[in-house]
Amino acid sequence: MSLKHTILVLLEHEKASGYDIVKKFKGSFGNFWNATHQQVYQELGKLADAGFVEWSCIEQEGKPDKKDYCITEAGIEELRRWLQTPLPSQKVKDHIMVRMAAQHLVDPMVLWHQLQEQRQRCALKLATLKGYEKVFAEMPVHNALQLELTYLSLKRGIQLQETWLEWAGEVQAVLEKHSAAKER
Repeated sequence: MSLKHTILVLLEHEKASGYDIVKKFKGSFGNFWNATHQQVYQELGKLADAGFVEWSCIEQEGKPDKKDYCITEAGIEELRRWLQTPLPSQKVKDHIMVRMAAQHLVDPMVLWHQLQEQRQRCALKLATLKGYEKVFAEMPVHNALQLELTYLSLKRGIQLQETWLEWAGEVQAVLEKHSAAKER
């Protein structure tokens, strides 16, 4: 998946400013795709140049004018084309897995503490997702299929966090066992 298509998906749902899109990446979309402020604005420029989005200038009192972006018919056609392409295989980049491969070089409790910090962040994210799940139940139904798919995406996010927390607990138990054995 590319940032281009992620932004087009966001704009297909509603028009938005660059700032609004960045907020989405810090909020709900940030659970499965990340982008910086600079990346979003660069991509919006490319999308406009390609004719996939248009923008209108909105004057703001006491603030700089903002651009409000909306998807064009060409952008919708690009999304349709992209949606019909085969899915690429998932690529994983996981710092902890790499660290585990070299863990023998330091005290096992170093990774234990790193996992503990990560578990706290993961628990916070899980609580946020479960909060979305409660709000989700109150949302009006505009498109039943879209609503169900959005819920299933949320459910996957919850399951990923729960599974990661369980796995990290297992790793920490192994690290504790080896740390205790090393002290004897």
